[in-house]
Amino acid sequence: MSLKGKKVLITGGGRGIGAACASLFAEAGAKVAISSRTVSELEAQAQQINKKVGTQAVSAWPVDLESPSSIEALFKKIKSE
Repeated sequence: MSLKGKKVLITGGGRGIGAACASLFAEAGAKVAISSRTVSELEAQAQQINKKVGTQAVSAWPVDLESPSSIEALFKKIKSE
């Protein structure tokens, strides 16, 4: 299945199931934004997936899902790109 032209946001994308989903979506052609609180995990995961798929398909977006202002800022940043 091709997801070319689609955009995906995955919370908890720095590791585990979220990271695996991000990789699968990127391999299918989607632009993927991964988010979590741990910046180092996010950046490492985005680099690893981008290297695997050979393109800048994944971007890292730190966010604290317990903070409404953090969530709002995340959506504003993603929407502007």
